[in-house]
Amino acid sequence: MNIAQASRATGVSAKAIREYEALCLIPPVPRQGTGAYRVFSPAHLEAIRLIRRAQGLGFTLREIRALGREDCSPDWPRIRAAAADKRHTLETERQRLQARQDALDAFERLLGELLGEGDAHDVGAALDRRPPPDRS
Repeated sequence: MNIAQASRATGVSAKAIREYEALCLIPPVPRQGTGAYRVFSPAHLEAIRLIRRAQGLGFTLREIRALGREDCSPDWPRIRAAAADKRHTLETERQRLQARQDALDAFERLLGELLGEGDAHDVGAALDRRPPPDRS
């Protein structure tokens, strides 16, 4: 399978595939014929698809390269560990964002209560009239 066919089969541009090979993200692709066309194997196509998927999950090409072996083949145990680390990082970020969303919800409720108490233009005065929140 040549690079144009590999591109169609994976949905990855020929330019990106060449970059993957140059960056040692996929094993070297043998060349064949008088024009020295690259001949992609099913293993190459699988690697290209996995790279694209990893990018979609937030991995950079540099991170993906760091997970490979010297011979440009994937190191699956390291990749799996990196995926678990990425998932943990995302979960931590999700919790942080949820806390911010909860705080914004509370702030909106407070503003709604204050604006419901009277003059919408004098929220500062309404805040001054309210007792401070219980911090115990």
